[in-house]
Amino acid sequence: MNDIEKLFAELTAEHGLDIKLSFDMPEGYSNAHGTYDFEKRTLFYNSKIMDEFDEYDRVFILCHELRHAMQYDRPEEFS
Repeated sequence: MNDIEKLFAELTAEHGLDIKLSFDMPEGYSNAHGTYDFEKRTLFYNSKIMDEFDEYDRVFILCHELRHAMQYDRPEEFS
């Protein structure tokens, strides 16, 4: 398990999110950093382009997409 997978597992457990992580980007998103599909309950993380970024940015991208997941999962917690 790589660092992103570990961090994903820790953060989803901490926030009670029941979602999956995929490194296979959906069609049309090959250049995106990541995306969240609420219907599939899957966070897509584009590991193919992450070599361009330092560790801080890679973690930021993961957290950014996790926030989207939380917004869909628990919209009442966001204004």
